[in-house]
Amino acid sequence: SASLHLAMKVHFPNKWKDIGKLIPDLSQGDFAIGDLVGMEMEIVKSLTWLLNPATARCISVHMLSLLEMEIPASVLNKVASAAIFFVELSVCDYSFVTMKKSAISIASLLNATERDIDVHLRIKKALNEIGCRIDWYEISFARERLWALHKQTCLASSRRSSTSFSMPDIPKTEDFPSPRSSHHFPGM
Repeated sequence: SASLHLAMKVHFPNKWKDIGKLIPDLSQGDFAIGDLVGMEMEIVKSLTWLLNPATARCISVHMLSLLEMEIPASVLNKVASAAIFFVELSVCDYSFVTMKKSAISIASLLNATERDIDVHLRIKKALNEIGCRIDWYEISFARERLWALHKQTCLASSRRSSTSFSMPDIPKTEDFPSPRSSHHFPGM
């Protein structure tokens, strides 16, 4: 249960307190919050504090879940797929290594929603409500770089499809003599 609580803190930072309160009840009184926190510290120390923070993909999906009520599921699924594609493109470019995962996520979401102005504006509005901690310069750079990577991907894909070659005809098995045939072993 300490591992579950720790995972909730890392991957669902806004919900861990609510769920953490339930864990002692779920254990039916076997341990209290103090026991949970103590075991959690043991785990963290044994991992030498090497916990995986949220990824750009997780942040994108989480941000979209905040818009869930306002946007049809079919639209959200398309946006999520496109945003995840942009996030995955970011791993192909070294310039994203030092960039905040939240900036990559926001840039990916904005790029993914560029064709759907309603969703795009809702995301921008939600981001503006978050406040001034957003580095718009970094996000702007990320958006441009992601579009450049997207263009390279599309060009490579079109080259592959336009230069497709046909495989030569493969001879049928009866065209090959059997290794035990008299052709290979005349004395047989």
